[in-house]
Amino acid sequence: MKLLLQLLIVALFPVLSFAEPKTVIVSFSVLENLVQEIAPASLTVKTLVPSGRDAHQYEATAQDLVRLKKAPVVFSIGASFEPWLAKALRAIKYPGTHIVLTKGLRLLPGGHHGWDPHVWLNPELTKEMIKTISKELQEIVPEDKAEIQTKEKAYLAQLDSLHRELKESLAKIPPDRRRAVVSHEAFGYFTQAYGIEFVAPQGWSTESEPTANDVARIIRDVKTKKAKAIFSENLADRKTVEQIAQETGLKVGGVLSVDSLTSKAPSYTAMMRENVRVLVEALSQ
Repeated sequence: MKLLLQLLIVALFPVLSFAEPKTVIVSFSVLENLVQEIAPASLTVKTLVPSGRDAHQYEATAQDLVRLKKAPVVFSIGASFEPWLAKALRAIKYPGTHIVLTKGLRLLPGGHHGWDPHVWLNPELTKEMIKTISKELQEIVPEDKAEIQTKEKAYLAQLDSLHRELKESLAKIPPDRRRAVVSHEAFGYFTQAYGIEFVAPQGWSTESEPTANDVARIIRDVKTKKAKAIFSENLADRKTVEQIAQETGLKVGGVLSVDSLTSKAPSYTAMMRENVRVLVEALSQ
């Protein structure tokens, strides 16, 4: 019934021509920033899931459906990161292009749906997404091809510099202290890039609050992992982190950002730097 009402609202709004000023739609805030970094001045970039909201659990609103219907292209991560998006696009019979940015990337196993979608935690994979985004933007506004290519080249160089910087910072963590506990299985690509091991106990995720039995099982699991600190995530329940830390004696290392930008880290590069700062501060001593 809710979806039918939303579709009725969509039907009441005229679908604007793609010849009008173009708005590119993306699924969540990290992707919004990545597209903005290389988009020409002629394009506006808007996210469906705002900062501070969980893209895994989001539900498209009637306003979202209207915006989707008018967008020439939609960028998403895929790999079941935004399970609601494909349903929304089908419901409105989306006439534009949907670009799934994990397509063609070598995904790691993990998560609830078989594959870990959090590819942006490895800057090398983020570079591959930027190249795909650039190619699509050039097709939308070919008259801005030179501007897009210039921005792409500059941002790829920025990501190379970021990758080197993060490696140097994380090298400060001794080999025997490079293991941390986190609330869900999202850091495989970060491990791939930097060699820090993250343990996500079974029964704990950002998608639901653990039950008392889950917490007891998580505590037993954590005690066997020999991790040096436990970290909260910006979209996760911090009470559980504090309870587990108290029961296991683990140091609470701070807050990591994964699925959303924050006021403290309002861009992809700022988010990665802040995550590394938090990790180094907690694990290096």
